[in-house]
Amino acid sequence: MPNFSPAEASPFLIFAVTILVAATGGLLPFSPIEPVLLLTALSRPALLVPVVALATVSQMSAKAVLFLSSQKAQARLSDRKRRALERVRRHLDGRRRLQILTVLVSALAGLPPLYLVTVACGALNLRLRDYLIAGTVGRAIRFSTLVVLPQLLAAT
Repeated sequence: MPNFSPAEASPFLIFAVTILVAATGGLLPFSPIEPVLLLTALSRPALLVPVVALATVSQMSAKAVLFLSSQKAQARLSDRKRRALERVRRHLDGRRRLQILTVLVSALAGLPPLYLVTVACGALNLRLRDYLIAGTVGRAIRFSTLVVLPQLLAAT
């Protein structure tokens, strides 16, 4: 079996893998893109800016699909889930800044999980524009921090 070295992979292949993994991770409750970003940071630091941009846009594009799907899924919720959603709605209704801050913190820190926040925001009818801006900013900061960390640790 031949050895694969990311350091020798073409930029096109690295970009394609980044898009595929980030978009897939946008539809899953966990994100497998972090190891790809770390591997790229260690093996191809010259590609970090486009890889972070592609990862951010790809993941948030998939999250937008999840967001829009959750808006349509409200009718299919069980009574228990509908009551829970109503409790959250009463707490967040009319608190646009708190909604946006929740998305930003979730996209940045991962707590609460962005998958759950995405589904809840769609079901609560947060404006898609607000969700995408806060989520994209949070993910871009998260991914940028993640790829810069190995270089900072190597410098010390």
